Amino acid sequence: MLTYFPQIYPDELLYSVLARYHLHTCSTSAKQTLDDLFGCRNVRAALGLQGHLGALANRIPLDRGLSPQRLALGTTLFPYYAAFQPLPVVKEVLASLIDGTVDAVNVRFGIAASAVPVPSTLRYCPKCHDEALTRWGERYWRRAHQLAGVLVCAEHGDPLVDTDVQPGKTRQHEYIAATDEACDPIRATSPW
Repeated sequence: MLTYFPQIYPDELLYSVLARYHLHTCSTSAKQTLDDLFGCRNVRAALGLQGHLGALANRIPLDRGLSPQRLALGTTLFPYYAAFQPLPVVKEVLASLIDGTVDAVNVRFGIAASAVPVPSTLRYCPKCHDEALTRWGERYWRRAHQLAGVLVCAEHGDPLVDTDVQPGKTRQHEYIAATDEACDPIRATSPW
């Protein structure tokens, strides 16, 4: 059981919560962070549809009230993709996310065959990041900013900024926090 787990911020992506855990605990090893969070070092850091939610929920302090279903619905992109699927597919994918067998969830949800490309990098709204820094003392990755086809922040109307952070392509077992370095505007590019 973990003795610490970060507070989840509004519209925060689970990837971001786990990245902040890694940062807050001053872990020097991505594999050790995976072992702490999941009890396994082979878990892949997934951006939108994280697997092994059952193992993670079992390690989070009970007073947080974070069941695997609550993690899936409240901190992943699962609700966005599930909204367009028949109930049997939704139940099958949710079961896969909970028990860790996520190899084909993108295929089952139709993400792999979609004409709308999934963003290849993490994205952010500079105004949202400034507001988070003021309100919470740190930045975080928002779910709504990582959705396929979303190019502007729904709250501010500003274009989202791409970063160099490419979950799943590089550092597959590492969660990258929304730090100044990760969100460096000099290296980042915008689709506009």
